Amino acid sequence: MSPVFPPAPATDALDWIVIDGLEFEALIGIYPHERQDKQPLHIDMRLGVANIRTVAETDDIEATVDYQRVCEVVMMVVNAGAFQLLETLAERVTEQVFAHFPVEKIWFRATKPHALFYTRGVGVEILRQRPPLMGVDRLPPLS
Repeated sequence: MSPVFPPAPATDALDWIVIDGLEFEALIGIYPHERQDKQPLHIDMRLGVANIRTVAETDDIEATVDYQRVCEVVMMVVNAGAFQLLETLAERVTEQVFAHFPVEKIWFRATKPHALFYTRGVGVEILRQRPPLMGVDRLPPLS
């Protein structure tokens, strides 16, 4: 008996670039101690991109989403914002990723692992789609 394969994905199917466990310290929170002292922040992201098969053929970083640059943008946005709410942080980060990278969807999770001593962490998860007609202002390549 020959193997049964699932149907081919639709032409609008996305592939995903994964960023797991981006960890750094940031000012985030509503309480006075959270406004004074940085605390650990964990970020996980899934970036939905057009089919990566073409990129794989060229093997060129300029033809895809550079996850190092994405991490730099995330840390820059978070550190510049000194946000009170993780919800606000999540929205601002995804807006900037859409603005600078050819990403169609973003799943984003931000977790504060030390916010409540009786949990492993608290956080937010969001799923966003690129706004219609939004262009991409690509960042210059790294030297």
